[in-house]
Amino acid sequence: MPRSLDSQRLRTLARTCIASALSASGEATRNSLIDQVIEQDTALFDRISKEYARRHVGTVITKELSDWSPVADGPQQLSLPGIPDHVSRNLPPLVIVPIPGEEPKHILFTKAKVGDLRAYKKMLASHREAIGQTDDAIGFLVRRCAGVGDDVNLVEALADKNRPGRQKPAA
Repeated sequence: MPRSLDSQRLRTLARTCIASALSASGEATRNSLIDQVIEQDTALFDRISKEYARRHVGTVITKELSDWSPVADGPQQLSLPGIPDHVSRNLPPLVIVPIPGEEPKHILFTKAKVGDLRAYKKMLASHREAIGQTDDAIGFLVRRCAGVGDDVNLVEALADKNRPGRQKPAA
């Protein structure tokens, strides 16, 4: 595990590389950002293994991309022509474009193409469907454990509920 100062340095490098890549071309991939961060401070990576560094930098890049904003302090509202403020406030700063067989690209809204938005929307719909399926499965388990205390282990609660002679709730 990198020391706290190493982790802090990695986060700073990640933010700098993300801002640089996105301001230069409006898009970046996680792997290209990882390579840029590693190249920025070889002394840091002499102290920790390159493979571990790559995994750790990848985690930092993923987190920073999800929180990234073109402004260092405070939120920035995206301004798109003809789009009401209440819609703009709900848009993330980056469009995530899935690329079959490759890692997704992160593109500034101001650099995104309509096809990028369609691909992002399709990806979000897929995620929403998967979350809905997970929610349904969790709901089934919660219903199955009706009347069981919150501190009871799930497997034990299900085993007790499925014991012969116990009435099972409707699914």
